[in-house]
Amino acid sequence: MCGWTEEADAPEEELTLKGSELVIFGVVYSFTVLLLVVVFELVMPVVDNPDYPFYNKMPDYRFQRPSPHLI
Repeated sequence: MCGWTEEADAPEEELTLKGSELVIFGVVYSFTVLLLVVVFELVMPVVDNPDYPFYNKMPDYRFQRPSPHLI
């Protein structure tokens, strides 16, 4: 379990992606990330959305005089 019963220097199987497998993995991974970004933008738009941080209420940026009791 902890390595005490294993043979010393037992050969391990190396599982790595090489050549065309690596290229296919990279293309599929990139496509998946791009697809996730597009889906999130369709569901909850952030990029190119002028109302982004203020979905519920747009703030009023007009100047208003302070009330007299605050001065």
